[in-house]
Amino acid sequence: MVIVLTGDQIQTLNRDIEVRIRGQLNGAWVQVQSDDGHHFSAEVHWAGFKGLSLLEQHRVVYQAVGSDVGVALHALSLNTRVLEEAIDE
Repeated sequence: MVIVLTGDQIQTLNRDIEVRIRGQLNGAWVQVQSDDGHHFSAEVHWAGFKGLSLLEQHRVVYQAVGSDVGVALHALSLNTRVLEEAIDE
């Protein structure tokens, strides 16, 4: 069974994910998008990523989102960067 979400419902989910990430990664710049409410992409810039490998950065974000990845959120694609590097470009 496929659940079809409205645009407003998708935007609410996007904001909820952004709030979860920001709540765990103080000072992070976060943008989450989804076209269908099941597959999400997130761009996260955070100073706390400095010195972490890409895999470690992704683990931090997945921990912030919680256990919904793979359940309520079918997929979450990530693009992470150290905040200072994003500002310099």
